[in-house]
Amino acid sequence: MCGLTSLPRLASINQEVGSMWQSEVSIDIDVPASEAYRYLADFPRHQEWAYAQMAYLKQLTPGPIRVGSEFDAAETVPFKAVTHSRITALVPGSRIAWHAWWGPGSAFDWEFVLSERDGGTHLVQRTAWQTALLFRVLSWPLIVRRRRQMPVENRHSLERIKAKLEEGAVASVDQAGAVQ
Repeated sequence: MCGLTSLPRLASINQEVGSMWQSEVSIDIDVPASEAYRYLADFPRHQEWAYAQMAYLKQLTPGPIRVGSEFDAAETVPFKAVTHSRITALVPGSRIAWHAWWGPGSAFDWEFVLSERDGGTHLVQRTAWQTALLFRVLSWPLIVRRRRQMPVENRHSLERIKAKLEEGAVASVDQAGAVQ
């Protein structure tokens, strides 16, 4: 079982594939995968941990969050932009994915894959950036910079997720102990 004092284990992969590049980072978290999934599937809470700072994150589709739900986010860091996203997968306890885009010619696919590891969660975050040829030609300095920055930013997001979840786990244990 993972102890609350374990150091974060991080891994990272960055590769280019055709007209897109992909990045993958991972971390181990000392809470069950079901708890991590519930937290990550609560899309409005992404503002708590995402590297991208958001002035707002607004659900556009009515009703409960589900595959097909859409959101707008006004991001201020790493740069100012309004991004649009659509949830593409919600597999309880194991996978969350969404497609995001801003402006013509630029789209991202994001994915969290969760698995149980030693009583905790192994969380993998994958990102794939797809760009149209014209966008690549006109925006190559941005693309080069973002390709370097994205894995680092995603690692920071995973560290925030880990801290939020483990802080909650400690608070739950403290509250349970106080009640007894």
